[in-house]
Amino acid sequence: MLEAGAMGYLLKNADKEEIIQAIQKVYRGFPYYCLKTSKKLTRIIAKSRFNPYLHQNLPTFTEREAEIVQLICREKTNREIAKALFMSPRTIEWHRQKIQQKMGVNGTAGIVVYAIKTGIFKIEK
Repeated sequence: MLEAGAMGYLLKNADKEEIIQAIQKVYRGFPYYCLKTSKKLTRIIAKSRFNPYLHQNLPTFTEREAEIVQLICREKTNREIAKALFMSPRTIEWHRQKIQQKMGVNGTAGIVVYAIKTGIFKIEK
């Protein structure tokens, strides 16, 4: 499905709000992946030849933002990231929002999928 060009994925039992959100994201040219399947999809996408970012200009991230993305992809919470970087959790939340805006994604799953597909984060074997 992804290799054929699908820009999103939802479970058949998705609620109305999630369906609307997915349609809006894909309509604007951004991928949307259901949160309930994000771990499995992340692995599938990482191994897939499908790359929705191939023809897009990628945003640039500050060194701090890139560092935060790495920690998010390693399943660290805002509190854990704040402690590791000697920052407040509120500052991490602000950075996370800025990162999501630059990526055009919603939530942690979107950040992780984006980071893997664009090569910002490499999955360790």
